[in-house]
Amino acid sequence: TPAFKNYAQQIVKNCRALAEELLAHDVPLTTNGTDNHLLVMNVTDGFGLTGRQAEQALREARFTMNRNAIPFDTNGPWYTSGVRMGTAALTTLGMKEGEMRQIGAWIVNLLKATKAQKDEKTGGPSRAKVHIDPAVLEKTREHVADLLKHFPLYPELVID
Repeated sequence: TPAFKNYAQQIVKNCRALAEELLAHDVPLTTNGTDNHLLVMNVTDGFGLTGRQAEQALREARFTMNRNAIPFDTNGPWYTSGVRMGTAALTTLGMKEGEMRQIGAWIVNLLKATKAQKDEKTGGPSRAKVHIDPAVLEKTREHVADLLKHFPLYPELVID
């Protein structure tokens, strides 16, 4: 239908806007952009984190995405060097390119404030555990919660 065609086109526009924002902050993407609904960012080269660490930090800030291997990944399939993001769910909520750019900036800010914790056994950096600057984490959570207030999953159930 025309409505579904518009929806599908908006998903791609949103993902491109998110990719452009990440690239503007020098975050490496595996394909230097996107032509579809997904993108994978290299968090090892971009932030010095494993995909598992980035996934953990992003989830703590209320983002839903998952770690993902990248080509020639040196961290292996469990820890990975990448994080995969899609824009279909956000588009379903009614978000557009402006929101994607803001989300991209929040992601960059959060991951810059995330560092590997010390591994208790080896004394070196942990490949799984992280420390997130508490002020940045709390501010990001607030931003996400505020944004979602404007894009409720079930608007007919929102009680003012």
